[in-house]
Amino acid sequence: MKNYLVLIMSVFILMGCSVVHVSTDYNPKINFSKYKTYALVKFEQGDALINTRIDNAIIKELNAKSYRLVDESKADFIVLYRYSAKDKSRTTTEYVSMGAGRYGRYNGFYTTSTYHYSEGNFEIRMANPKTKDTFWRAEGVNTLKSLKTPEQRTAYTNKVVQEMLKKYPSHQ
Repeated sequence: MKNYLVLIMSVFILMGCSVVHVSTDYNPKINFSKYKTYALVKFEQGDALINTRIDNAIIKELNAKSYRLVDESKADFIVLYRYSAKDKSRTTTEYVSMGAGRYGRYNGFYTTSTYHYSEGNFEIRMANPKTKDTFWRAEGVNTLKSLKTPEQRTAYTNKVVQEMLKKYPSHQ
């Protein structure tokens, strides 16, 4: 069971080459200009390789937006994340026409197919370090696929995190 959970979590980051579907939400009363420093709160679940890739990608993106990584006791905000996977299925039914039959009737048949897949969910939250209240959140959802090399996994992790943090404001 433990191996299966590690496999499912590792697959999330290895989602293939399609763009992750991202939605964001934030507290409109927050003054983002007061935030200059952040701390990355360590994720204690999952696989250490995945968590390290995510940590590095978040640090890279926030540094590019002129935020500075500091110790949690000195941070203006904290960054938290979580990821999970769910097995899902999709069923479709299609009518296949065989052409016209006798007396103007159409012949054909219905075919039903079911597609099983895993869907990954990844969330990044920015929160007040004292109250832990979230003021900004991004959620990414995608169908999971596997990549073969560590370099491909790292590149895709960077791409997913970049897409998710795209709408987080830069520090001025």
